[in-house]
Amino acid sequence: MALRMSLHAEETCADALLLFSPPNGSESAECAYQYFRAVASSVRIGIIALPHGKDDFWPDVLRRLVSVPNVIGFKNGSMELGRSLGSLVPDRLLWVAEGEKPALDAFPAGARAFSSPVAAFVPEACLEFWKRGVAGDQQGMREVLRTRIEPILQVRSVKPHYGISGLKVALEALGRAGGPVRPPGTQVLSEDRAAIGEIARKHSETALISR
Repeated sequence: MALRMSLHAEETCADALLLFSPPNGSESAECAYQYFRAVASSVRIGIIALPHGKDDFWPDVLRRLVSVPNVIGFKNGSMELGRSLGSLVPDRLLWVAEGEKPALDAFPAGARAFSSPVAAFVPEACLEFWKRGVAGDQQGMREVLRTRIEPILQVRSVKPHYGISGLKVALEALGRAGGPVRPPGTQVLSEDRAAIGEIARKHSETALISR
């Protein structure tokens, strides 16, 4: 399935793929390496690996994967993994930090990108956060996070476990597609939708889209 999806993405002009680890995990470094290598070698577009789990073999797997030319990076929130790769980051591999708070420590250690679902709401703030990161301005990153990003992150914490479902409801409040979160995620209760919508409208940089 991963091979078919990767080929389809390449045929539809994707620039790169975020390749997840096998859904049932890998029994060894060799299994993980062979899986990523097989998929990466089937396409010409870039591959960003997404290691899963706390297995200590991932640094070895990523070091071996640099022999595959189109493996361009990895996404992970682990400081240990990023630092363990030495000069491969950022000389050879792009380290994509997973989330804003991990990025605060990851950028000084060599990360040059980060992922954030709230970029859908505050794209300019996320861009500024990234610019401060690549410039080595950690204090500036903290300030942008505190004043411009954390306010919109409240849509995820109206109640425990809302997380992604809170973001989906916030998108709907702005007239965009949201939909239910995939099981086993916690759905937002109807009585909490108004509070999430108010946060989204107050703190989003993007204008309300009429239905």
